[in-house]
Amino acid sequence: YCDGWFPRTRAGFDAPQAIARLSRMAEEKGRDPKSLSVTVFGAPNDAATLEGYAKAGIHSALLAVPDKDRDGILAYLDDESELAGVLGHEIIHVTEKHTVRAIQKSKAVQMGAAETLSNSSSLMEKAVTATYDNIVEKGFGRSEENESDEKGIALANKIGYAPSGLGAFLTTLKDRNKDSKEKRGLFASHPEMQERLDRLSKQIGAQKLA
Repeated sequence: YCDGWFPRTRAGFDAPQAIARLSRMAEEKGRDPKSLSVTVFGAPNDAATLEGYAKAGIHSALLAVPDKDRDGILAYLDDESELAGVLGHEIIHVTEKHTVRAIQKSKAVQMGAAETLSNSSSLMEKAVTATYDNIVEKGFGRSEENESDEKGIALANKIGYAPSGLGAFLTTLKDRNKDSKEKRGLFASHPEMQERLDRLSKQIGAQKLA
């Protein structure tokens, strides 16, 4: 009972109050509250807030990363199929737990094996920095991107959108960044971009997507 509690840090979230309520519920069911491990979802990138969570009895947190300005993305989309392709790609990152795997591989997890948020305020700062660098700055690996491409266009096509949408969007990014040497960020020009486009074209033909 009470295993796997994963509260969202929405407006009005009171960590001490939430943990106190959880502890009462656990005790009523014969569980030792100290045996429970609690993770919060969507925590702010703020050391003071994270320290407050730790003092309340929360053991770990998944940070909320600010979205890219919608106008910065929509300007590169010519039609709904491109939007569907991009959303399909991002949905697969979530459903296949790519972000979770990235966190598990990050330095934050290695540090967490020796320390916990409840006994080291310095760890919280290190965890924030390491997670941001590993996921936001470096992005996902090639295998994760390829999986999201493949399953993402299949998903978009399944609900009625042209499978060529994602490729068209990536082509726009490729052309826009053809002279760029920067490899980070949403609009980066990756060396393997043409390889990704070729793979998408082959998939569309092999699976007879239309």
